[in-house]
Amino acid sequence: MNDKFPEAGAVAFFSYKRTDGFVINLTLRDTTGKDVLDRIEGAISKVKEQGGVPHEKFGGGFPKKAVNYVEGRVCPKCGSKLVNSVTGKGKKFIKCETNKWNRDLQKAEGCEFIEWEKTFEKTFEKPLPVVDYGEPEDSFPY
Repeated sequence: MNDKFPEAGAVAFFSYKRTDGFVINLTLRDTTGKDVLDRIEGAISKVKEQGGVPHEKFGGGFPKKAVNYVEGRVCPKCGSKLVNSVTGKGKKFIKCETNKWNRDLQKAEGCEFIEWEKTFEKTFEKPLPVVDYGEPEDSFPY
């Protein structure tokens, strides 16, 4: 371990927006969590003195998807709105808006109403007849 730069015991990320709209991201490191929190409080007060504001949205992630509600229908079980949705494999379905996936428990929670889109209807009662076109020719025109 280097005595000049000891290993950080606690790390925090801080982001603020300047008066010109530019966002500054900082990484604060110190030996204890209390010291990091004290440094964050000091950084916030300096930012406010200069007219900046703490930036609440820091980090990655995807923007929230627009909810596509089904017009003119409500859930038959609970009366909430219905939402058009698609599985990871592309299969379309309609579900109640209160039906949410709990990643921790790996199961659905809320109203259980789901209506799957009918993508294929059975159109043939019996198999199609096999047509014999004869033997293929041995010679090709090219």
